[in-house]
Amino acid sequence: MSTKKNYESIITELVADDDDILGAVIISEECCPVTNYIGELNEDEILYIANMLLEFREKLVTGTSIKNTEQIWIEAKETFLIVVFYADDSLLLVKANKTKKLGMIRNAIGKTLRNIQSLVELQVASENGNQSYIKKPNKEEIIYRKHPQSPEY
Repeated sequence: MSTKKNYESIITELVADDDDILGAVIISEECCPVTNYIGELNEDEILYIANMLLEFREKLVTGTSIKNTEQIWIEAKETFLIVVFYADDSLLLVKANKTKKLGMIRNAIGKTLRNIQSLVELQVASENGNQSYIKKPNKEEIIYRKHPQSPEY
């Protein structure tokens, strides 16, 4: 499965799992969509907002003591727009209904970010030729061949 498809499946799961989440997309630091727009999102509007927020974040970092902006929440009359920065300055942009269940939305976004981070780490390990992403057995899983603990003994 391609990396784009992996990211899209993570974003699709986010939107499908919570009725209050209306749409989501991953945008690169160059303001290009990494995934398709999932759910109720206007492409032109989202790219404009993403560009403005990337510039805003850069100005925050250079002009203030705020150095590690992780999330920006925009509250509109009927919706929230949640922007989460991660990894290589890409961002996850999520549009959600204005609801009292903010904890559920935060939890769903947190789970999505962990899934994205795992995918990023897997991709980096794969690109570096590192096989550390292959599951290694722990002590309890080791099979002792030709020993009384082994079924072959």
